[in-house]
Amino acid sequence: MNPDTRKRFELLLNKTGTASQEVLHQLKDEPPEALGSLLVRNFGCNKERILDILAEVYRVPAVDPTVEMVEAEAMGDLTAERCMHCLAAPLRAEGGNVVVAFADPENLAAVDELQAALGRPVQLRVALSTDIQRFLLQSPDLQSVDQLVKEALNDGEEAESPPVRTTSQSEATKPVVQLLDRMIADAITRKAQHMYFIPFENNQTRVRLCVGRQIVETHRYAEHLHANIVNRLRVLCDLVGKDKRVPQNGAFMKVVKGTKHRLDVMIVPAPSGDAVTIFFDQDMALPGGEGVPATCNQCGEGLSEKWAFCPFCGTKIDKK
Repeated sequence: MNPDTRKRFELLLNKTGTASQEVLHQLKDEPPEALGSLLVRNFGCNKERILDILAEVYRVPAVDPTVEMVEAEAMGDLTAERCMHCLAAPLRAEGGNVVVAFADPENLAAVDELQAALGRPVQLRVALSTDIQRFLLQSPDLQSVDQLVKEALNDGEEAESPPVRTTSQSEATKPVVQLLDRMIADAITRKAQHMYFIPFENNQTRVRLCVGRQIVETHRYAEHLHANIVNRLRVLCDLVGKDKRVPQNGAFMKVVKGTKHRLDVMIVPAPSGDAVTIFFDQDMALPGGEGVPATCNQCGEGLSEKWAFCPFCGTKIDKK
């Protein structure tokens, strides 16, 4: 952000009432690319409004990389360290270009470095520096998932092979098992409420996350791999041997980064394949005491004691 751009940014912040002159004076010695993040984190400014102002100042679209649709292959051979140095997050390929979010799109040195490393032109986006850093901390998982998809496709396991009822040490080394574990860990890291596995008629399965109130597509893989993943979920939920022609529901516990999480799984048969929804940590407790409004611990919306599920995020309500 050059000095003239910074002046326009501060002028619009003041003019729109997003940040006062006193707040901007406190940030006068901070690096320009960190201004938006500091305003959100330290002064409680509205993130969406700051992104709109950044988009107007830089004349490029503003994005939040942590909830954008991401393609793991967009990273190419780039390392997270190199992207962190440039404060940039490659998101996806579009028409031969790579969409990249920069904390400072006017940093031509960073733009040229990433463009040369990617070997393709970049389409500029602007994002908060903290969102880019958070995205890059997650990107190794995304790359690992993409690699595990390739390993699972090359594993040679038949789609109709019977699932193993007990989890053995040898089973834990299978690419399909590692792939599912990594996708679940990635969804929990992103604080997703739901994960959807949706088979399409073009022989591809799409993996989508519900993060907040947005749906983000994260991965796609071949249809025959989907059958193995569904079988693995049936093993985890103790659904093996039950009628597959009707919807199935089950649950299991998963420890991710030292924290125990409950996963409720719903498997619904469909013409193109079983559609799967995983609900994360959906057991919610209602606060006690008369006159205290009940709220969902997952999305924070108000609840009625007559409800069995939160109508806003689908969370099951535990009325113990």
